[in-house]
Amino acid sequence: MTLTTLGLSDVKDIVNLTSDWQDGWSEKMLIDGVNANNLFGFVVRQQDSLVGFLTYTIGGDFSDLLDIVVDKTQRQKGIATLLMQAYFDKLKENKVEKSLLEVRKNNLVAINLYKKHGYDQLYIRTKYYPDGEDALVMEKEIL
Repeated sequence: MTLTTLGLSDVKDIVNLTSDWQDGWSEKMLIDGVNANNLFGFVVRQQDSLVGFLTYTIGGDFSDLLDIVVDKTQRQKGIATLLMQAYFDKLKENKVEKSLLEVRKNNLVAINLYKKHGYDQLYIRTKYYPDGEDALVMEKEIL
């Protein structure tokens, strides 16, 4: 497994990995974010195949964790933890004080991952997603 920083060459693979995911980013949105230098992330590859990625933004002393996705066939192998640790290391390096995220209220796998890595629920955003589902807003202190 190889962990690298997100680049333009990863965009098509990210779009393919999330093609059946209702909240996925479009290719144009990813390209625009990377080109504008305001979308950051990490990718994990195994034998040149993308098996997971994490995307985030940084604004001042906080970061928004946007997505963490691991290929369904590669889950429970430590890939999400590897991505989260790289993310936390980068935030510490940039003196970011906290990480925020939104997660679907019914996405218990993701909620448990975030709790495992020190996130606490702040509040619920009602009808946050286009289909009307609520989001939990979670936060982790970094420094």
